[in-house]
Amino acid sequence: MRKSCILILLALTFELSAQAASTTLPAELYQKYLQKLEEAKPAEEKYKSPTIYELDTMAIKKEEFRISVPETLVPPKEEEPFFNEYVIVASETVQVIKKPAPKVLKVFGKDLFGKKGESKSFSELGEEPVSKDYHLGSGDRIILRLWGDTNLEEELTVDREGNVFIPNAGTIAASGYTLEEFKDKLADFLKKIYSNFNIDVTLGRAKLIKVFVVGEVEKPGSYVLSGLASVLNALDQADGPTERGSFRQIKVYRAGQVVATLDIYELIRSGKAKGNIQLASNDIIFVPPAGMQIKLRGHVKHPAIFELKQTENIFNLVEFAGGFLPTAFLDKIMVDRIQKGKRVVIDLSLIDTAKARNFTLYDGDDISVFPVPDFRMNMVSVVGQVAREGSFEFRDSLRVSDVLKDVGLLPDAYLERADIIRTTSERTKEIISFSPKDVLNGEPNSDILLQNDDKIIIYSVWEVLRKKYVKIDGAVRRPGEYELYEGMKLSDLIFVAGGFNREADLSRVELARLVPGKQAEVIYVNFEKILNGADKEYDLNLREDDRVFVRTIPKWKLQEIVTIEGEVKYPGKYAITRDDEKLSDIIRRAGGFTDMAFLKGAMFFRGTIEKDVEQRDLKGVILSTQEIVMDTAGQIKTTPLIFTFNPKKLTRIIIDLEKIMRGEGKEDIVVRGGDWIYIPPIPSGVNVVGSVPSQGTIKHIPKANLRYYIERAGGFTKNADKGEVRVVKANGKVLKVGLSYNDIEPGDAIVVPQKIKKETEWGKLMKDTVSILSGLATTIYILLKL
Repeated sequence: MRKSCILILLALTFELSAQAASTTLPAELYQKYLQKLEEAKPAEEKYKSPTIYELDTMAIKKEEFRISVPETLVPPKEEEPFFNEYVIVASETVQVIKKPAPKVLKVFGKDLFGKKGESKSFSELGEEPVSKDYHLGSGDRIILRLWGDTNLEEELTVDREGNVFIPNAGTIAASGYTLEEFKDKLADFLKKIYSNFNIDVTLGRAKLIKVFVVGEVEKPGSYVLSGLASVLNALDQADGPTERGSFRQIKVYRAGQVVATLDIYELIRSGKAKGNIQLASNDIIFVPPAGMQIKLRGHVKHPAIFELKQTENIFNLVEFAGGFLPTAFLDKIMVDRIQKGKRVVIDLSLIDTAKARNFTLYDGDDISVFPVPDFRMNMVSVVGQVAREGSFEFRDSLRVSDVLKDVGLLPDAYLERADIIRTTSERTKEIISFSPKDVLNGEPNSDILLQNDDKIIIYSVWEVLRKKYVKIDGAVRRPGEYELYEGMKLSDLIFVAGGFNREADLSRVELARLVPGKQAEVIYVNFEKILNGADKEYDLNLREDDRVFVRTIPKWKLQEIVTIEGEVKYPGKYAITRDDEKLSDIIRRAGGFTDMAFLKGAMFFRGTIEKDVEQRDLKGVILSTQEIVMDTAGQIKTTPLIFTFNPKKLTRIIIDLEKIMRGEGKEDIVVRGGDWIYIPPIPSGVNVVGSVPSQGTIKHIPKANLRYYIERAGGFTKNADKGEVRVVKANGKVLKVGLSYNDIEPGDAIVVPQKIKKETEWGKLMKDTVSILSGLATTIYILLKL
């Protein structure tokens, strides 16, 4: 059975390898294979890979890390001015209540105690003052200073019995006294010992006290604080009241009696609170549940959830919120209330303050202050060709002339017509037209009486009338399209176009004019006569869409220059004196050749060839004629160019200067501006490059053949293509030659190319097959071990 499976797998593998496919094992077989691998592992290496649960956990951690962007780097999202509160019954929205932002409100005063869980610490002594009502107690350290007839400085500690021991003086009671009281008592005590002295008593370090914070606080418990701590310090250590805790009725119990009641709103509103007393050891701070809580949102300065006392009204609520914003609409305040087990909406107007003051608030009220409507009253607006666009106050008996005088018309304003867009009583729009010219001239019937919310539109003359244009092309400085002005002549257009160029033919300026229903009319003008003043009647008035052409003087061109360098007697630049001047003429003007001139290596370059090649797009023509190949997947590919194509290299023209100078006219070349000729000196040898061990220049030997120079360069390399050797002659000609070729001259170059290797599909197929068989052998081994 196993052998049969193996044979089937072998046959299947060879079939798939011929089709360049891959083999997949059945799922059950693959699971057994993994199990065998796991059993073969050493014990310490087992179960090291993460489980699915661990991988999921790692993915979650990675996701958490990815989204944990610092809040300071995330731009705040601007909240919408309104939000909808939906009432859903049986998965169906039955009501939508619109409320002003913010949607989520914080408890007022909660931010006073910072973020929950922050570490808190009190200031050391010296960083905050000691109040006058601070009472000394066990653990306080007092600094005593005496000066005068007696100089003394001592740090005294109040012991457990509340006494202070003074060296050379004795013990005195200190507990329960304020610093001022203890100073006076100590002065009287020391007068029995010292005389003529001044005394100063300060608190060096305050005692530690233990207080209890209980009730509706974030972190109830006992706290060890500085003896200078107040009620707020203790609440701050406990992270303040919870959202359900009271901020208005915080009580301090001492020895079972209420010694203070703190109202945090009083502190926030006025900066001080009489209930914020200094604490004593074993004091109990109790935060009861909050009283009546009201939500106030919308156009107030500090929207929040506020705690109100029974005696306070809506104006007290607004005062806690910092007052209304200027945009608040006070005539309709919405109160969303739970009343007698039902939700109701009540409208409240704050215009009548006496009635609003008696409006009773209930616990859980959600009060919304909406903005005033955006619609502006008592306004008219003006847009268009005016100096001061915008909105203006509407007054009774306001007319169009009053507005036009205020805004001022621009020069381009169209005076024949303007429009008033008016909103009717049915809220539809109507248009009323008038003539600004008649209004400004005092025509009584044109000065329309305006209404509230009218919009006046003053048009530009160019919105009504069409601008007219003419064009000029040819030998002028700034050819193009120009606006046609009233009374514009041909000379005016040439002037605004910058005037004529030097090559302009003034005797034949061409004007093409459109004639409705006919072909274009062409008029020829001798502009020289216009300039001389002889025929001013030919300085025509231009019409819309006229087109002027200024031609170039026939055969006009700037002086053309040819450059010749190298082994001539007078190298340099030479001007072409006639259209048929040839290369041989330029060489004669240069004084002929020197004794070192190598005529066979002469180089002739013409830069205009590069531009001609680019315009004819020779590279595109070559690419379009490339062979197209379709691969096995049906993808169409083009064979790449096997040579580099550079138009600059085509600028050299191959010449035979020896024949030219012997007078063979068919070899001579007519020169053009920009041509460059170089006559090199006689070379010393023959260049050998390509697939030879030693590339370089070898001394020329007359009648020596190609084999001689190849051997001098070390012979052919292993990858040299011996049948494709080329000889590049000094004048640029390229010849394919054999080893016996012996017409090699000084300055020639021998090029030995490399062989082109071909990759067969069979070789690639064998490579893939070997890879598949290798994997198959491993699979067969596993199957035999099952």
